[in-house]
Amino acid sequence: MKKTSIAVNTVLYYILLLAGLLTISTACEDEELSPYVEPLPVVHAYAKIPAESPDDFIAGALDAAINANIQWVSIDRKLEVQKIDLYILFSEEYVDPSDNPTVARHGGDEGIFFKSIEGGDLKGNRENASFTVSQADVLSLYQNATYDYNGDGNPVPVFNNTIKPSRSAAMPFIPGDNFTVRWELTTTSGLVFDSWSPSVCTEFETYTGSDYNDGGVNCTLDWTVVQP
Repeated sequence: MKKTSIAVNTVLYYILLLAGLLTISTACEDEELSPYVEPLPVVHAYAKIPAESPDDFIAGALDAAINANIQWVSIDRKLEVQKIDLYILFSEEYVDPSDNPTVARHGGDEGIFFKSIEGGDLKGNRENASFTVSQADVLSLYQNATYDYNGDGNPVPVFNNTIKPSRSAAMPFIPGDNFTVRWELTTTSGLVFDSWSPSVCTEFETYTGSDYNDGGVNCTLDWTVVQP
């Protein structure tokens, strides 16, 4: 009897084990339970300042412009960009009342709308379009900006404050001022791409694969003010 009991239990064990393996196999083949998700189409952009253009603003040269190229990139070619909106951010370094170096971010994280590139000015996938920006352009966007430098609830005009007495009508921007252009891409299907993951913004900037005419992918273009 003991031998019969052992044999029956062994047979039942293998039957249950086989049933379990079949269940696992079926689950792995079920598409609804599969961990793979088809990636959605996405577009990026890449901008840079060409070698023949100044890299930075020169203090006092209000009309001297930085020239930049920008191209939109659709790796899978499933989307087409019909408009690139450019926004400019302006930041300045200063020392707060507690003698701590800090940064005033005028325009916040979004910046102020500068211009759109569209229609005949916007090229095809991986083809450079161009734009220019001068100190006069940035000043027109931020000329009425105020900031609470002392943290006392009393903001003062950015271009007329005692913290930066070196600012003047002839030299509204001074060394230590920093600028950023960011962009938003609108596709022909109405999708808007206004942000990307940090890995996209930093890891692919220097990519030089054959799929790109002019480099990789970035999310902003930055420069500063230098002495003449």
